[in-house]
Amino acid sequence: MNMTDAERQSEVSRDTQRARKRCVIVGTRSMSKRARHFLSDLHCLIPCSTLSKKLSTDKSLTEAMKWTTEAQGGGSSMMLHTTDGGTLMWVTGGSSGPSASFVLKSLTTASELNTVRDDIGHSNNVLHFDKEFTEVPHLRVIKALLTGIFGPQKRSAFKRSVDHVCSFFYYDGNVWLRNYTVNVEGDDVELVEFGPRCALCPLAIIDGSFEGSCVWYNDQYRTDKDAH
Repeated sequence: MNMTDAERQSEVSRDTQRARKRCVIVGTRSMSKRARHFLSDLHCLIPCSTLSKKLSTDKSLTEAMKWTTEAQGGGSSMMLHTTDGGTLMWVTGGSSGPSASFVLKSLTTASELNTVRDDIGHSNNVLHFDKEFTEVPHLRVIKALLTGIFGPQKRSAFKRSVDHVCSFFYYDGNVWLRNYTVNVEGDDVELVEFGPRCALCPLAIIDGSFEGSCVWYNDQYRTDKDAH
């Protein structure tokens, strides 16, 4: 399913014009241990983010996330939820949307890479997106959402340095996240990977916050059950 030009421009414009607020990161109680470590890694990586309490799966996740986001000021938010089909990640640009859902794949935490950085919370991210994020309509929306979450905080209570890069690559239908430390020695610049790393398979984009009309969905996605 393809987005129309009007839908794409509406979603991108609404997201990029929204004032940057604190990002809320939440996981459900059904998360695996590795997923919880991954959320902690993201909390350290994302400027001015807050790691909220785990949501119960006994109630509506949509209503719970909307309430949590609005209680934290209506900024962007991210949720991880484990189901029988795997771990899902939701990201939203704010209380009015838009939102995108992904299947979390090929997850490796910072501790598993043995590259934990204790000082990462005191610096901003430089973001890198490959060219597909400017050429493919639905990836433009995803880029806007990810920029709103991972991008540098313009206003901060203290000065932040920039010494690492968050890179997003689109390959084989997945968005691949890689993080690199920037080491500068004289005229030499070296990028050294640190965690976490993962692949995100886009599932759908909707025009609201965790609910609303679907403006794009991945009709090529197949679960393991579908493959059999």
